[in-house]
Amino acid sequence: MDKVVKKNALKKGIFSYSRLLHVYLSTFLFSLLILFSITGITLNHRWYDSDNNQELRLERAITANQLAVWLPLQRGKYNNRASSEKVNDWQPDLTQITNDLRTEFSLPSPSSIELEPDFKEVILDFKVPAGFATLTLSFLNLTLVLEQEKGSWLGVLNDLHKGRHSGEAWSWVIDLSAALIILFSVTGFIILFQGKKHRRGGVISFVLGSLTPYFIYLFFIPLIGL
Repeated sequence: MDKVVKKNALKKGIFSYSRLLHVYLSTFLFSLLILFSITGITLNHRWYDSDNNQELRLERAITANQLAVWLPLQRGKYNNRASSEKVNDWQPDLTQITNDLRTEFSLPSPSSIELEPDFKEVILDFKVPAGFATLTLSFLNLTLVLEQEKGSWLGVLNDLHKGRHSGEAWSWVIDLSAALIILFSVTGFIILFQGKKHRRGGVISFVLGSLTPYFIYLFFIPLIGL
């Protein structure tokens, strides 16, 4: 008798916690599920709205103060282009350059930094969802060139769906939401077995939902193989 009571109590507890989790997960994930569903449609139909991208090009001179900080080993040697071409020990302070430019132009961490010693150039590439920025520093011409492109809100949302250039924090959002969606689905399936009225229909729905994509893939998706 005690075993039966304990078994019933365990089942009741499982169903109770499953309902509780299912309700709160549905509210917690509501906005993310809508976001990923809508952007899934836009990506599937290749709606990128690239015509509304905003482009910017800015060119200005590298100041004397910046030159002194960015080229600590060559202070005082870059007074003009002719003298700069004679310097052989060209070692720009990339950390200082990156920090200063990120602060000035409100940029994220660069995805890549390239050095062109022959041309005395530093090229920093920044990538964000649906956009990019490239900063080219020419220490021969003492010029700084910023080329930037910003995508539309639709492009940003599409790239957030893919986790493209969105950073580590958003990567955690994607992983965590995926794990919670799995838990949300499992708790819903557990709740199904609490009542007999909808159990059979729910199981049939589960089987159809599982097999239909498989058969569509098997019979309608082009495959390569023997």
